[in-house]
Amino acid sequence: DNDYYTQPGDLWRLMSPEDQQVTCQNTARARGDSELVIKQRPTRNCYRADREYGIGVAKALGINLEEALMATR
Repeated sequence: DNDYYTQPGDLWRLMSPEDQQVTCQNTARARGDSELVIKQRPTRNCYRADREYGIGVAKALGINLEEALMATR
């Protein structure tokens, strides 16, 4: 099985807006002061699960979503 995005996306859509916000903040906090590439990768993965999830993570990380989606690493 290589579908890594359906289940997290389904879970995201079941969460309350408050839980979604906390999830984005926790994801950002776990990345701390990591290099940009380390922040971009989970942002892309979250976006693949659900567009709003990726937007929320990028915002919490303070990074540009479009650049994260275009990054190759």
